[in-house]
Amino acid sequence: MLSDSQIERYSRQIVLPEIGGRGQQRLLASAVSIDGGGEAALVCARYLAGGGVGRLALGDASARSALLAEARNPDCRVVTELDGSADVWIVVGDCPRELPVDAVILWGCVDGATVSRVHVPPGQACAPCLGDFAGGRGQHGVGAHILGTLLALEALRALLGLADTAAPSVLSIDLDRARATTLPFPRCR
Repeated sequence: MLSDSQIERYSRQIVLPEIGGRGQQRLLASAVSIDGGGEAALVCARYLAGGGVGRLALGDASARSALLAEARNPDCRVVTELDGSADVWIVVGDCPRELPVDAVILWGCVDGATVSRVHVPPGQACAPCLGDFAGGRGQHGVGAHILGTLLALEALRALLGLADTAAPSVLSIDLDRARATTLPFPRCR
């Protein structure tokens, strides 16, 4: 059961029919490991902590210390050990030699102007196969922020049961082809 302070803290999420009180309790009881560092990992960790993920394991010492210094959420426990008990395992950049079997695996990187995310359902992850996608190393700038946000969103969707987890999937976003357009709204007088 959520406390009064938790209801107040997560009220914007609880009112969403996709989340509600039960979904928020699910997030608070969940664990996510983030393997890798840089801006993308820190952006991802910030969003997950703010969303109410109960335990975040951060493998990168600088990301861990930055997140702890922010003290974003008293409900989120930040730990130093990456372990296989996480519900979602996020890999930023280089793929590790081994991946947990029972977790959803989300891998992402920025390669030039392309942001890529790979989603692998539990029980289907293979480190050598995932390593075939590991092309990008640059985790800085706007691409890193987009990647961190995308990985956090995908993790929250997986934790809440909102993601299509039946088959592995790849998403690539070409930042060079992105564009903004002006909407034809009439001017207010």
